[in-house]
Amino acid sequence: MSMLQQLSTHFENKSKPFLITINIVLLLCIGVVDYITGYEIGISLFYLIPIGFAAWFGGRSPSIIISFLSVFTIATTDFIGGKEYGHFAVEFWNLLMHLGFFVVYGVLLSSLRKAHELERENARKDYLTGISNFPGFKELAEREIERSKRYGTVLSAAYIDCDNLKAVNDTLGHDAGSRVLQAVGDTIRKHIRATDLAARIGGDEFVVLLTDISHDISVGFVEKMRDLLLQEMKKNNWNVTFSIGMVSFTTPPLSVEEMLKKSDTLMYCVKRETKDAIKHEVV
Repeated sequence: MSMLQQLSTHFENKSKPFLITINIVLLLCIGVVDYITGYEIGISLFYLIPIGFAAWFGGRSPSIIISFLSVFTIATTDFIGGKEYGHFAVEFWNLLMHLGFFVVYGVLLSSLRKAHELERENARKDYLTGISNFPGFKELAEREIERSKRYGTVLSAAYIDCDNLKAVNDTLGHDAGSRVLQAVGDTIRKHIRATDLAARIGGDEFVVLLTDISHDISVGFVEKMRDLLLQEMKKNNWNVTFSIGMVSFTTPPLSVEEMLKKSDTLMYCVKRETKDAIKHEVV
């Protein structure tokens, strides 16, 4: 992760009051420079820095607040600096123009940020099931691996394959197959914890990452998940079962790929032997 990304992530996690405080400090610094340079040298452009900062990291409301404070700062430095206007209406008009420009800039930038975040979020989601896709899962799983290294927590990865989905596609059509995948995604999403991760990483393959719970508890969780999935299939008369390979890492894996490879290998052992079962181990 680049320094810019780290900085962005750092400020994204801060509260709005904290961000407004940072912006007020920036604003005061710019106001001091504005006063020192005098009204003959215009530095209004620099007021866009705290406004942009507030808009990008805080949203529309903080950017509007900083816009008003920026105009107040400009008016104050003009007054202290002895700037004179031919008529009060001229000063008022200039300040109003500054305010309008600042507010529009902040609103547009905050809207751009929202659109950017929505695009990023959609890029991380599987279009069919609504849960994460592989890129989205990898990004979050890498963070969990780093957290596991830092705190020594256990990670358990369950690799889930839908048995006989091809037969459903062949006999009932691809729409039915899509509904199977959607039902699997919905069932997994509804029953995992907020701290766990779930993703569809292949045509009929899913993965669930359980964080900070023991191997035995993870096994019980995955067994219950499999029962719920089978109930959903039976309810809709879909002849689909689930082969699952689960690996618990007491020592953090070197990468997401290694974690998936080990659980995938166990899943294929189930596929070759019996299907419709769970095989698990501790690494």
